[in-house]
Amino acid sequence: MDNKNGQSEELLNAQEAPLHEIKLWKRITLFLIGFLGLHLFALVVGIIVSIVCPKDLVNPVTNLISYGVLFVSMIAIIVVDLPKLLYHFKKWKPYVFGLAGAIAIVLFEIAYTNILNLFYKYQSSGNEEGIRSIVLAFPVASVFMLGIVGPICEELAYRVGLFASISKYRKWLAYVVTSLVFGAIHIVGSLITGASVWNELANLPVYVIAGLAFSFLYDKWGFASSTTAHISNNLYAVLATIISNSIKG
Repeated sequence: MDNKNGQSEELLNAQEAPLHEIKLWKRITLFLIGFLGLHLFALVVGIIVSIVCPKDLVNPVTNLISYGVLFVSMIAIIVVDLPKLLYHFKKWKPYVFGLAGAIAIVLFEIAYTNILNLFYKYQSSGNEEGIRSIVLAFPVASVFMLGIVGPICEELAYRVGLFASISKYRKWLAYVVTSLVFGAIHIVGSLITGASVWNELANLPVYVIAGLAFSFLYDKWGFASSTTAHISNNLYAVLATIISNSIKG
């Protein structure tokens, strides 16, 4: 009887263990897949897709395929650690604070763009335009891939991977590095394809603040909270695009 209780208590403690106890090599691999793997793999997929798909569908198809492979690869790496990730979804606080965080991010973006428009002819970032093209081409698939799968992949890469790895040594450094990397990765692709440097830099604070907010939620209420916020934020963007296009159509 005591042995069974001891085993149950040990299992519970393992489930509630901080996510930074996931092995270092796994965390580094998650980050590398999200930061480098996605773009390198997308480059190869894009070349293949460009041969068999019309030009206007190359970007949407490439992104959907890349995110799908990315998601499967990440889950395969941490499959034995999934109980640690899923356990926190059983609590209510991560959802509440996650939704509150998503609302705060959206409100900040609205306020920031309105203020910026007073001094600068603001345009959507290349990343946002890329997302828009995918949503318009594949609205249903986008809800699932960009609204749910994409955010999960990014949270695994930047929060479970990068943030947790650095915060084990320096918490403040984890916030700074993760937020800047998260922001940079959302504009670097656009810069490579020739987008306006000033316009992308003007969009950078939106992504940096979002990355900071996601890291804070992850730090305080776990993977469930940052993922809830990220999914809510992306779903808002995807659904807003679909609804806006439907109204115009």
